Amino acid sequence: MTKITLLCWQEIPSVVEARDGPVKHKVELTQRFQELIDLIAMKRGLDGSDDYLMHWVKEKQDDSDEAPIPAAEKMAAKIEAEYSEVKSRAIANS
Repeated sequence: MTKITLLCWQEIPSVVEARDGPVKHKVELTQRFQELIDLIAMKRGLDGSDDYLMHWVKEKQDDSDEAPIPAAEKMAAKIEAEYSEVKSRAIANS
């Protein structure tokens, strides 16, 4: 069973990690997610290094029956397809 986690800055995902025992695969989301994180951090006044760093969290996702590589790639593709919604929610909450 593959365990999937997202590394997020507040509610904005940045990296997908899938692990099955010793086998691990990470997928960094595209640059637009990091740019959104930076924008929202500045809007929320959290652009100082300590403030910024304390808002990184790992969020557990549903387990997958797939191997780590396809599981991580599939989750990353799903999140990439939802970018507009992620951006809209983040801006609305800032």
